[in-house]
Amino acid sequence: MTMNLGIMQMLSFNINPFEKDIPQLTVDLIIMLNKRTILIEIYKLMINSETENYKEFLKKLEELKGNVADLKDFKSTEALWRDKYYSGFIKKTCDKQNEDILLNLFKDLLNAYFEYAKKEKDIDSEQKPKKVAAFKEFADKLVENGGVAINNFKKTLGDEKTKEFLGKLFYGYLHAK
Repeated sequence: MTMNLGIMQMLSFNINPFEKDIPQLTVDLIIMLNKRTILIEIYKLMINSETENYKEFLKKLEELKGNVADLKDFKSTEALWRDKYYSGFIKKTCDKQNEDILLNLFKDLLNAYFEYAKKEKDIDSEQKPKKVAAFKEFADKLVENGGVAINNFKKTLGDEKTKEFLGKLFYGYLHAK
């Protein structure tokens, strides 16, 4: 999903895995004048978060975070209700001259995520409803508790249409079979 508001551009990238029991990945790349920001959020919308592959992926995420430790942290006002869903996050900002660092972080993150996904088995048909329910629960809480982007959707569309947007398009759980 992309957004262009003149002085601000944003690309949101989601991976909503319903075929494998791996976490949900959201990445926002924001360009505002000479500033570049990346917001990587990994949500534990999983059935089992105790696998060795998952723990290895979290270690890789920490390694990636360490690789960009010199960049300025992006301070955001996070809602405490999300804490139970977080697997991890990286939120960094830099000047335009260093945007390649953020783009390489994005590439490295995707490589690590896909390598991790390859190691996990597909979810069986009995587990799938649990996975879909985890996404629906998260989306419902997001609408209930709000957030910067969601509040704008709610103001424009209302709560029910926002839930429909999340279920059909953004998280896609209404199409997961």
